[in-house]
Amino acid sequence: MQQYFESEMRLLQDAAQEFAESYPEQAGMLNLKALKDRDPYIERLLEGMAYLTAHVKKRINDGVPDISENILRQICPSLTKNYPSTCVVEFSPKASLQQSSIIPKDSELRSKLMGRFGTQCRFRTCYDTPIIPLKIMDVNAEEKTNGGCVLHIHMRWNTPHDKSNFDVSKLRLYLHADPGLTHTLHQALTEGVQSVTVNYSQKHQPMLRTIGNQAALVSEFLQPTDNVLPDHNTSHPGFNLLQDYFCARERFYFVGLTGLDGIDWESADDHFTIKVDSDISLPAGTRLSAQNIVVNSTLAINLFESESEPVGLTATQMEYSVKPDVTQPEEVEVYSVNHVSGYDKATGNSHLYQPLYQITPTNNENSGQFFFNEMVRDPGSGRMSTLLQINPGSHNQSHVLSCEITATNGHIPRQTMQHGDLCHGGKGFPSIAEVTNITRPSQCLTAPERKYFQWQLISLLSLKMSSVTNPESLQKLLALFDWSERSENARRIEGIAAVNTEPCTKVIRGVFRQGIEVEIHLNEKNFSSKADMYLFGKVLHEFFTMYTSINEFVQTRVVCLPGYKEFLWLPQVGQKSPL
Repeated sequence: MQQYFESEMRLLQDAAQEFAESYPEQAGMLNLKALKDRDPYIERLLEGMAYLTAHVKKRINDGVPDISENILRQICPSLTKNYPSTCVVEFSPKASLQQSSIIPKDSELRSKLMGRFGTQCRFRTCYDTPIIPLKIMDVNAEEKTNGGCVLHIHMRWNTPHDKSNFDVSKLRLYLHADPGLTHTLHQALTEGVQSVTVNYSQKHQPMLRTIGNQAALVSEFLQPTDNVLPDHNTSHPGFNLLQDYFCARERFYFVGLTGLDGIDWESADDHFTIKVDSDISLPAGTRLSAQNIVVNSTLAINLFESESEPVGLTATQMEYSVKPDVTQPEEVEVYSVNHVSGYDKATGNSHLYQPLYQITPTNNENSGQFFFNEMVRDPGSGRMSTLLQINPGSHNQSHVLSCEITATNGHIPRQTMQHGDLCHGGKGFPSIAEVTNITRPSQCLTAPERKYFQWQLISLLSLKMSSVTNPESLQKLLALFDWSERSENARRIEGIAAVNTEPCTKVIRGVFRQGIEVEIHLNEKNFSSKADMYLFGKVLHEFFTMYTSINEFVQTRVVCLPGYKEFLWLPQVGQKSPL
């Protein structure tokens, strides 16, 4: 908005000079000959005109956002809103925990009082988190002479209670290091694992148990329902996958370990070691520690449920601003309006307002009486403003609107919070564990200001695998979901050198199936490492799977240039309904 305003001001100033040269007498009456002598009232008038015309120009360049925004809100609501701040939190089980427990998804977390106004930032967990009283004591690695490495994860049970009461059939591990090492650890644990063994003692006798190979270690949170943002099952899961990769990559740094439930832990000693034999080598000189792999952790996002300030209807307005908290106008923003109800002060009756574009027509004569439409506008301050449009038939001056909203703290978490500041459980938080954030909250991201951006997103409704047959198409697709404005993400997208798709037929589970083989060539210079390329290719493979029909399969091959190192993801049946 600032760029549009400055452009209009320059235009008015240039036009004033041209007018003064052509019509000096009239320009003298308006005092337009010299900027330094301009009447301050005229100056304010021109600034107001520039502000209004800037709004009009921005709306025209956005392709009339009233239409595109409402379409997007029905098919992919998360793409019409900011991407809130996220961080990874670790839970420390209390000694009173006697059996397996889960901290459910959407559990509320609160920070210390932050900033000059003492704001308490509120987050909520993105996934269900099993809490197991295990602690990682140390992590180290040794290189193998024939290439690859062996990871040693030393762990200890941290409970005085019966260990058989805890479900260890799946242990979630978060890879916590700098991006380069995290990518390598992720590849080492999810590709080329030869064996996973557990060294433990049972009645003081050393024991060795093999619990599996690569099948025992799998990437977490790759299912269509594992999106970070709430979407109420309306968005295509492939959109969420790509947006999370660019905006909340920590989602892909979780790995699940299975097979520990086959050990009789009650008769085993508390200390044990998990040994992972992998074909992937770590960077030379890598030193690992207990902080590089974390258990009992999950991703949290800066969203929380709240109520807006009451809104009184008048007979002269159709649009009303939704204020989340008048006592903290700079610290709380509206993310979405979930529920609107009106209270009639004259009769004491309450009325439910229905979303305008989500109504199913019925024969009830009162079903279409009360509508609202949510709109998001940028007034020029960089903070988005949420407005409600109320249908004319419901403009009763005795009505007071009450809105149940999902709110966010905007840029406050990134600006004020550090490691360890998110340390309180919110309303309804289980008293089985303490919490702390082990990563700093990320930046709140806004959609790119590109011409016809929303219409480009809507065009994805017609996207098919046949549409992604050249690098330019795939690059444009990925760029729509890269809101980070980080140069490394732009380089990754630019690193796509070629895309080839070929139909193929394979025998899967004894049945001939038709499918598509996708081959992508990536330039190594655009990525920090081959492990970085591996994660990029893995996300693309999952995206292709979500866009392939359920009666077909997709096989993805990534070729690294110029070394011609290949990554291959085996055929996976598509997830898209053919209807």
